[in-house]
Amino acid sequence: LFPYTTLFRSQIRAESRIVPSRVVQAMDSLSLDLTCRAVLSPQNVLDLKRFMIKNGANSISLEGNADIKKERMDVRGLISGVNIAPFLRGTGVSVEDLGPIRITAKGPFMQPNVTVNTSVASIEAQGACLKDMTLDARVQFEQGLSGLKNSVVELKTREVRLPQAPGLKGPLKVNVQAQSPDFTVWRVKDLHIAMPGMSFRLEDTDWDAALGRFSTDFQLHVARIAALLPSQAPPIDGQLEILGHAEGNCKSTVKAKLDMAVSRLSGLPPEASGLIGPKLTLAARAVMMDRIVTLEGVHLKGEHAQLNADGWLNLRSEEHTSELQSH
Repeated sequence: LFPYTTLFRSQIRAESRIVPSRVVQAMDSLSLDLTCRAVLSPQNVLDLKRFMIKNGANSISLEGNADIKKERMDVRGLISGVNIAPFLRGTGVSVEDLGPIRITAKGPFMQPNVTVNTSVASIEAQGACLKDMTLDARVQFEQGLSGLKNSVVELKTREVRLPQAPGLKGPLKVNVQAQSPDFTVWRVKDLHIAMPGMSFRLEDTDWDAALGRFSTDFQLHVARIAALLPSQAPPIDGQLEILGHAEGNCKSTVKAKLDMAVSRLSGLPPEASGLIGPKLTLAARAVMMDRIVTLEGVHLKGEHAQLNADGWLNLRSEEHTSELQSH
């Protein structure tokens, strides 16, 4: 009886009334061509030579092996030709030339290590554009696929176009390392966004999606402030450093503290330049509850002037009313 080999080809045709309309729009037709060739050994190892589902230019293929007795696998998959435009309709997001999606799964059936990588020619949304993107992800699941023991995602893009900040050109690199025992409570060890002259980082971020609780440390470095400003803005420039911490519940109360320094300032009007000098620092503490921000302490200091203040800002009203008292 062994080895047992199976080979079949078939065609499945779906009824349009039971297939979601956007899925129909993404398909070349309602027919799916199915091909499978596999060998089962006496040791209960399934060698999947070829498994493919094809719909015109769209295809999903699998190959690899699975040890049924030991409950382990080593499988490779490829998804290509997918038309995702119908699913993005109405979102304001457009994707050009989504490349093949390569997937691997290795290890125990219920706790595999998975990798995913793909590429995109461009993504556009609200005037912003990212070009020549690559995405690589590595995931290690918890037992029973109940959560993520560890995950690392790396996104790279060669070119960036942001109308609000034309000085930022790219390349852009985003790295995320996170884990979650149950896909509800998350621990983001590191989220780093970097491009020439700018770096933003979240560290030790805890987030409970069910309760809305979070805590995070963040930092921002900008080598040239002018790169963040629109083209019609005054020619102000300098180096920006921000360190901060935020925690609380996004459904109720959020506390934050912020330390900011702007150095090598240039381009200010003469009156302001004389008071501030080449460096400006800001220390602030704030609490937000029900979209009302209470400034518990703001300390602004330049070379020849300083300001201490407190107050509040109401974000609930359309006009965003506020009150600030200096002392």
